[in-house]
Amino acid sequence: MQGELAVVEKQLKRIQEKHPLNTEALLLQADLYKNRGNTDESEKLLRQAILVQDSPSIHFSLARVLFQQNKYRSVLEVTTPLMDVLSGNWEIIYLHALTLSRLEKYEEALLISQPF
Repeated sequence: MQGELAVVEKQLKRIQEKHPLNTEALLLQADLYKNRGNTDESEKLLRQAILVQDSPSIHFSLARVLFQQNKYRSVLEVTTPLMDVLSGNWEIIYLHALTLSRLEKYEEALLISQPF
């Protein structure tokens, strides 16, 4: 399995070298880093991907990585506008409420999660 991941990583790096603005390659590489526990590198690549293609799904991926890094205030900076853009998306509401609870803002977490 490790050998296969190394091959995938090499191929992604080649694609990124030839096409540095390829959002899909950035996202795949960010996911690979996240799965290997390198959330700092994953965060960096996700931020690059947002500069290339500003989409809610990339912002949500960034929020999840930030949560893994215990950067709770940063998570809220990402999820707060997402809750307006993707109102009713339970995953965003859940991550936002979970983050609020980590910051001991339990009442606020309960309030936003009540519809779900």
